[in-house]
Amino acid sequence: MKKIWLWSLVAGVVFLSGCGVLPQEENMLSGEVMSGEVLTGEVVQEEEVLTGETLMSQFPKCTPIQVRPFAEWEPIDIDKVAVNCKYEQGDIYFSSTDGLGGRCGMISIFNEGIFNWDDDDQVKWPVCQSKEDGISLWEPIGEYKVLAEFMKRHWLPEKKLIESAGILCQQRWEPREEFFCGQTKLCKSLKNLAEYWESWENYFIFGTRPYGEDSYRNYLVINDKLYSKGEGSILENSQWYIRQEWDRRVSQITPEKIVLRRLTQGRLVEPYKSNPDLLSTLWEKDDGKTVIGSYKVKTCEIPL
Repeated sequence: MKKIWLWSLVAGVVFLSGCGVLPQEENMLSGEVMSGEVLTGEVVQEEEVLTGETLMSQFPKCTPIQVRPFAEWEPIDIDKVAVNCKYEQGDIYFSSTDGLGGRCGMISIFNEGIFNWDDDDQVKWPVCQSKEDGISLWEPIGEYKVLAEFMKRHWLPEKKLIESAGILCQQRWEPREEFFCGQTKLCKSLKNLAEYWESWENYFIFGTRPYGEDSYRNYLVINDKLYSKGEGSILENSQWYIRQEWDRRVSQITPEKIVLRRLTQGRLVEPYKSNPDLLSTLWEKDDGKTVIGSYKVKTCEIPL
């Protein structure tokens, strides 16, 4: 029995030696690794250990551009320059559908280039980190690359009109779900033509600029001019169903003009105008056919 036990012990030592496990390394078998030691036998400094945090800390910093200040006449009030305005009226229907949806992705202009904040579908390492908040930044790919090329083609980094622009930020909502205006042609006309577009020598793009200390606002740039696209407001006591007024949408652009549409004059109709609490009783009959209000679409042109 002693011989059998002795040969078993020798075999165990030989096996462990063949695997490169030495007695002084027994602490590694428990998952502990000594500071500064790597299993290959090479010794590196602790700050060089390949962790994501360490690698990111070694990336260069990129600085967001400082948009130029507004000129005295900016942003331009579209109501003061628009022509050939007309109004069309439509109905607002009760609906329990959430009007929000879609995903808005942005790219931003930095002194070092145009970069993407989103790492979706990225296969390369980030280019740099934002100097402001340390967020990782990537070279734009896919549809974001197309947008970045559009911005460069119109010299937006040099003109410093906007800081950021997006994909599906202006088109992520369907008007029938955003305004509860049904399937009518008038309702569908409230969807934006695009986030950006060019026709002959004319172009437009929606983009954001800093507003105040901690917020941003969206503006419409048309041929290097900054326009206010208007703000939205909800009708009081309408349980959030009635958009009283909303921002402007680009409907068409030609060599001669750009056509803009805007929902306005949203209101409740009777009996909901006199008794808004009746809106709460419509959930059981959510057939999309109950008219609870009305609105108008204001269509105007800006000569180019």
